[in-house]
Amino acid sequence: MPRKGYKSITVKQNVYDYFFNEWSKVKEEYAIKKGIRSFSAFVSCRLAELINLPEPPLLPFEILNHDSRGVKVQDNKLHLISDVQFTPIGIYCPVCDAHYCEHIRFALDQSDIKETIRKKRKEGWKLPEV
Repeated sequence: MPRKGYKSITVKQNVYDYFFNEWSKVKEEYAIKKGIRSFSAFVSCRLAELINLPEPPLLPFEILNHDSRGVKVQDNKLHLISDVQFTPIGIYCPVCDAHYCEHIRFALDQSDIKETIRKKRKEGWKLPEV
């Protein structure tokens, strides 16, 4: 199932191969210049370029996925992924080496993350109130 705001499509093998070969050649350049690190994001960007759609502004942060142990926050400004961790003694961001930072603030603003935090707090975990 695609992430919120995204749609899945099926394409012929030769179309897929064309874009995958192109991606293989330019993925480092796209990661540095545009913060694009996935094949699907590359295809979306290239299709928008091919039909002259204006490029949407890149959000500073995106949630890639999460579970009861933490959340992966993609930082499009620094071009990296932070694995924000939830533990019984608190919350931690290894990128910032901090217990509170912009990656944690962003994660804590997401409704599904708030629900996870609330559940863990009920279990006695020392996590921030959300």
